[in-house]
Amino acid sequence: MKRITASILTLACAGILTASGISPATVMAADTSGKITVSGNGAVKAKPDIAYISIGYTNQNNDPKAAQAQNSAQMDRIITAIKSLGIADKDIQTSQFSIYPQTDYNNGNKITGFTVINMVRVTVRKMDQAGDVVDQAISAGANAGGDIQFNIADPSPYYEQAMDLAIQNAASKAAAIAKSIDVSIGKPSEITELSGSYTPAVYGNVNAVAMDSAGVGMPVQSGDLTVSADIQVVYLY
Repeated sequence: MKRITASILTLACAGILTASGISPATVMAADTSGKITVSGNGAVKAKPDIAYISIGYTNQNNDPKAAQAQNSAQMDRIITAIKSLGIADKDIQTSQFSIYPQTDYNNGNKITGFTVINMVRVTVRKMDQAGDVVDQAISAGANAGGDIQFNIADPSPYYEQAMDLAIQNAASKAAAIAKSIDVSIGKPSEITELSGSYTPAVYGNVNAVAMDSAGVGMPVQSGDLTVSADIQVVYLY
């Protein structure tokens, strides 16, 4: 009689589990899976294909109107010189224009004159013209700025290459860890993009890009830029 009761109870429990769609084996099995989380980094070199130059003119005068007029006339000469290299109007944009008083704080805060700063940002699409643009501007009277920033117009293809390398790097790390703990891993269960970056190269300034005695400008080398990608990958075992 006791055996019949126990059997009925066992069947009843199994029936409840089956009715609920849960297998008794699933209920009883322990979760023995684990995971390996690794980071991956990839980087590729790229040649800059565009440059941005900040250059302009600053002057002082006791009369603010005269200061502005002098600055405007000088900037016209600078811009004309830049355009002579074939730089389009749309690639020359005013990036800063300011006028502020010069104050003598030791003499009753007396205004002694006015300073005008006028800067333009020049987009150079022919890389071999970067140095020429600065030279021409300096020859025309530019005395402020002169920084050249080398950049990549569209870094997307390089970033995709860096991402591929980052995934390979992560896979290599995960495989090494799996081997050391004697487990097998499959495809990644999770991939997270952490960051991606590249740093534009900056060259010189209005004082560094000097003219030699023959009037020939200093050559400018853009070098390479590094585009990188960082990811985090999870593998299950």
